[in-house]
Amino acid sequence: TNAALDAGNRSRRQVISLEEVLRPSDDSPFTAEQLDIAVSGEASVRIVQGYPGSGKTTSLLLAGSCATGTKAISLTYGRRLARAADEYFRAFGPAGTAVDVLTFEELAGIIEAKDID
Repeated sequence: TNAALDAGNRSRRQVISLEEVLRPSDDSPFTAEQLDIAVSGEASVRIVQGYPGSGKTTSLLLAGSCATGTKAISLTYGRRLARAADEYFRAFGPAGTAVDVLTFEELAGIIEAKDID
């Protein structure tokens, strides 16, 4: 259909907190593994591997949304995904935390330039 969805008015919307989203439940849109990746306080570095469509991007966006501190970095292989992640974090990133999104190629270039200096 070409018709836009009716978003309704404010009285029909329910505000939920990030804590509510991250609480495991039967109606959570996230898997237990995705929630574990997002809120794992044990490691400051997370490497997520999986097949296409397995939820890697969702896991990393969720983890970035839970980042604390003043800076965080999100690395990905492709430029298209890096642009999409950057747009996501600009709109929905954690308050007070700057999330830099880079491809591995961009990070290698930065490291190489620092080695030359």
